[in-house]
Amino acid sequence: MIHSEDDIVAVCTCNPRACDTFQLTKSDIIIYELNRPMLHRAIIEALSLEPAQIEIPSVRRTTQIGYYSPRSGVKCPVFLTIQTEPENYRSVISVLAARNSEPFIIIAPTINLVPPDVLEILGLKKSALFTLSDMLTVDSSGNMAVSPSCNVMLARFRSRALGAGLLSLNDVFFYSPDFHCVLMNDREFTLTSTQSQVIQILCEAYRNGTPDVGKDYIMEEIGSLCDRRLRDVFCRDQEAFKCLIRPGKKRGTCESACNNDPHEALIGFEN
Repeated sequence: MIHSEDDIVAVCTCNPRACDTFQLTKSDIIIYELNRPMLHRAIIEALSLEPAQIEIPSVRRTTQIGYYSPRSGVKCPVFLTIQTEPENYRSVISVLAARNSEPFIIIAPTINLVPPDVLEILGLKKSALFTLSDMLTVDSSGNMAVSPSCNVMLARFRSRALGAGLLSLNDVFFYSPDFHCVLMNDREFTLTSTQSQVIQILCEAYRNGTPDVGKDYIMEEIGSLCDRRLRDVFCRDQEAFKCLIRPGKKRGTCESACNNDPHEALIGFEN
């Protein structure tokens, strides 16, 4: 109750009364409004987004603030929503999932009010929920900064988004139908025909239950592909891979067991 400029009192409105009356100052009753443009800029900078200010029809307190590109030619919309009830989050995310065929990112202040079943919806859509509490930190001067965990969140989303449209051996390793494109641990590789043949044979052997050909064998060194040679894809002591090759006519070369042509891509493999 405001009796005068200097006489402001907080009065309990519970019935019956549950708390005492106490004095307030003018600063105590200031109504603060979120500076959305400032928050949008901070998020855009944190995620390196392409800005796009788009209000979402029939969805309250939800705005598309930009696009995230996990790779060239792929644009995933990023939304910010601020709700006060779990049911509101369920409604918003259900609408966005229905309207967007491509993976997307939705940002909320925290995960506290987000129902567990909503996360399942996002998983089915290859999409992700980011929280401001994990993305941004505030320094002693009140300035927002990017949290180190932001990179981890983006890496997880890239695995989901880039995996869409690819076949999956498990939840980490994805490949195109022709095995020329491989995605693992958020890194994408384009393989040569020789490398693709070996990957295909190992995947088929794994699915057929061939002893000693596990998914770990297939994945173990593929993340370190840098010069695109098979010695960088597989361990040197991997028996499953040795079964697919035999010594070539030249020292330092091998032949593929699936065709009889020597492949310089295998240079450096030792029996």
